[in-house]
Amino acid sequence: MGVVIVRSAEAADAAGVAQVHTVVWRQAYLDLLPDEFLAARTITGDFWLPLITAPDPRTAIMVAVEGDVVIGFAAVGPASPPAEVDSGVGQLYAIYLLADYWGTGIGYQLHSAAIDELRRFAFPEAVLCVLFDNLRAIEFYQRQGWIDQGITFEDEREGLVARERLMRLNLTP
Repeated sequence: MGVVIVRSAEAADAAGVAQVHTVVWRQAYLDLLPDEFLAARTITGDFWLPLITAPDPRTAIMVAVEGDVVIGFAAVGPASPPAEVDSGVGQLYAIYLLADYWGTGIGYQLHSAAIDELRRFAFPEAVLCVLFDNLRAIEFYQRQGWIDQGITFEDEREGLVARERLMRLNLTP
């Protein structure tokens, strides 16, 4: 493994972020979502480009790059459905890291960068939604201080209904 840098995403990263998004869905959710759903799901750079180049206020996307290759990303911003929370709460929308880099500390670096952005935006707390049975991710988030709220809900995406749980993190010192 070479030197990995975590930084704000740039327009040139859109295709790499999309590639990581697609691949990691297949790696991380292999036994959690139907194979046919995962095989058919492809994210393109066209999806990510406007989110990177013209983000909504108080939204940020960070990438982990090895050389000039995107190997992971994190995205944060104001909480949105299906997370049923009060206004003024931030949300960790995603952390995706290629499986070859799991357990290397890069996920922690992405998480730290994401939390720094949420604090910069002055959110007092943040939420995230995670697949109910994604124990690997849940354990990762718990190690970072996230607390399972005991709230579960169903989220419908592209014809798939997934059961998720809500986790919360206090961002104040």
